[in-house]
Amino acid sequence: MRNFAVGDIVLVVDKKSPQGSWPLGGVQAVYPSKSDGHIRRVKVKTMKSALELPVDKIVLLESAKPAADR
Repeated sequence: MRNFAVGDIVLVVDKKSPQGSWPLGGVQAVYPSKSDGHIRRVKVKTMKSALELPVDKIVLLESAKPAADR
């Protein structure tokens, strides 16, 4: 499984709204876990706000890295 990275394009999960209306955002910062180094939280910038969220509240749409670098 891939860690999130700065520049990734994501959808912000909102269980109260239909999936088609979830806000689109870009990952601005990543926060790894101290115990295992995996990314557990991210800062996401949307059109309306900047949010700090756990990774289970976002869905990756497009990776910041080109396909050849993955």
